[in-house]
Amino acid sequence: MPRLVLHAGLPKTGSTSIQQFLNANASALGDQGVFFRPAADRRNRRDHNFLAMAFWNRVQRIYSDRYGDDLERRQGDSRAAWIRLLDEFRRTDHDTLVISGEFFTRSGIGPMTEFAREHLDDFDIHVVFYLRQPSTHYVSWLQQHLKGSNKLMPFGRKRSHWARMLRMWNQVGDVSVREFSRSTLVGGDVVDDFASELGVDISGFERPADANESISAEGMDLLLEHRRLHWPQGPDRIMPESLELIGRIRSIEAALADQVDFTPVRLRDELAAYLDSDVDELTKLDRTLGFRYSAIGDPADVSPIGDPDQLEGRVFDSLDQMVAIDPAARARLRTELVSAGVRLDPDVTATGSAR
Repeated sequence: MPRLVLHAGLPKTGSTSIQQFLNANASALGDQGVFFRPAADRRNRRDHNFLAMAFWNRVQRIYSDRYGDDLERRQGDSRAAWIRLLDEFRRTDHDTLVISGEFFTRSGIGPMTEFAREHLDDFDIHVVFYLRQPSTHYVSWLQQHLKGSNKLMPFGRKRSHWARMLRMWNQVGDVSVREFSRSTLVGGDVVDDFASELGVDISGFERPADANESISAEGMDLLLEHRRLHWPQGPDRIMPESLELIGRIRSIEAALADQVDFTPVRLRDELAAYLDSDVDELTKLDRTLGFRYSAIGDPADVSPIGDPDQLEGRVFDSLDQMVAIDPAARARLRTELVSAGVRLDPDVTATGSAR
């Protein structure tokens, strides 16, 4: 029986790195019986997120601008792409089909299960998820969010509530939940870890560069200042100017690395502790999936920290309320950006305070 390995997420857990690796080494993987082809769509993404659209209950924003909001038509297009890919695989002598798309986390399990029964009944289905410690996962979401918004996203635990969804995926296939942490990943790297799930030897394979290099806390704050100046009323989407600014920030931070101690983005201790002490969710992950975060351990040993009435859903006014920011490092980075022609808010000082 052929095997279908579905890397279904989660978002912000190295999915792009896995997908770039699969694309760069599709031929070499084929020599070991692994078949990988991205599902072509109008965005020309090198992944299978388009295949997840067949099981959504609405067209996601990333696709609505390009495709429109006709859900029924988009679902039909996605299912047709599925059938083409399955037909292509079945015409080969490979024994493993790999699908990778973090947007499968937004799929309806009912439609996905029905599709599996109708079209994938001849496959042994293995579903792979990567979970990230809630406090660090929130930071990653926040960094992505600020690429396309002038507001800080609501704070809270809901973005780390995955136990119920992951348990339901057992209706589709055998579920493997891995921790996205250097201390637990095979080889300390998500690509090596996923290769171990595939059961392939990737020594000597091409290793693409890090797809999503982060910027400092100071850089994030200046990105937020820039968006609030130029798009005070929205739209809430990633603008080319924001991506250009992120590139400039990375370049300046790299050039000044020996002179300035830029601050890695980490939640303030009390906020991180609140997210990481969600005992109910930790217990569900442990009891239903046998999963524990390595840095948190046994849920029975965790005591809730923080007041949900004060923290859950709170929208902070400024980034420095959430993460530590070095005023001197921010001022130096801001000066370099202004010297490079970046227009920042004239009513905000180099240290981030309003005049």
